Amino acid sequence: MTSDNLAKKSELASLNNDLIVKSSKVASANSNKKLACIREGIPEELQTFLSTFEIDGEFMSLEAYGSGHLHRTMRGEWQCGSKKVWYIHQCLNTSIFKDVSALMNNIETATSHLRKKLIELESNNLVVLSIVHTQGGASYAQAIDGSCWRTYEFVTDTESYDCCLDIDHAREAALTFGHFNSLLSDLDPSLFHAVIPDFIDTPKRFISFRNAVERDPEGRVEAVQKEIDFAFAHEAEAGMIMEGLRSGTFPWRITHNDMKLNNLLFCRHTGRGKCVVDLDTVMPGSNLYDFGDLVRTASVQAPEDEKELSKVEMNIEYFKALLQGFLHGIGDGLNRD
Repeated sequence: MTSDNLAKKSELASLNNDLIVKSSKVASANSNKKLACIREGIPEELQTFLSTFEIDGEFMSLEAYGSGHLHRTMRGEWQCGSKKVWYIHQCLNTSIFKDVSALMNNIETATSHLRKKLIELESNNLVVLSIVHTQGGASYAQAIDGSCWRTYEFVTDTESYDCCLDIDHAREAALTFGHFNSLLSDLDPSLFHAVIPDFIDTPKRFISFRNAVERDPEGRVEAVQKEIDFAFAHEAEAGMIMEGLRSGTFPWRITHNDMKLNNLLFCRHTGRGKCVVDLDTVMPGSNLYDFGDLVRTASVQAPEDEKELSKVEMNIEYFKALLQGFLHGIGDGLNRD
């Protein structure tokens, strides 16, 4: 048995210990429902729990999916009539996202707005993530152990990348992300919750960094003193965007706030950007931060957790393509009053 298979079996086994079923807000709507077929290797409690979501089909299988670190993500296969349909089931990290209702409100507000804008534009160049609600209409469900789960429709025929394939790939990624933020640019920031307080506050993050250097709890400071000195020398620059937002020089916008390359799904057939995912941090922010995060991950031919630092080098031609694509994609959304 491969290490991947062992990891997936371990993931599923842990769920057997975690989940005793009860739906948040909608327990009475689905308390007696049983799935037609209990599948080998999947806890019956988990299968019953997943039936709290509005899926008109028979549960078939479940597997660990993706490489995300925050949530436990599973892909479920359901038999819906004559078709097999996939869904994404996620157990949310409530130690990071403490207010799940606020989190899901943000996502529902953003995705509803995106769909409306795409209809108005008569555009089908983007697919918007679709939340599958519970039988009672809630955007997530909660087990009696406190764990919170949500379900999305699975976006088919797509793939994601940790690194850009070439310059055109970088340009396409930036174009799609820019268009995504442009569609959100007329949303009222007051409609959104700060699900992670001070998430983009770089001056506060720098204070935390300085405190960590002073404490040096792991004894690593000496080995990276050169890098620390570089960061300290640029501390004033680190706060420029936040200062601009606070003073009104830069406008607040609803932005993605985690605009990494692997948060974009590309169409497997055309290579075009198809769906922006990981909407947990969609909230008030700055397009400047988003573009910077995209450059951080898409202008380097190495994953963001690469340990061989000789491989971590910015490609200026990729940067130019990212800038060109993002500006074209966001258009007037960058200057909207």
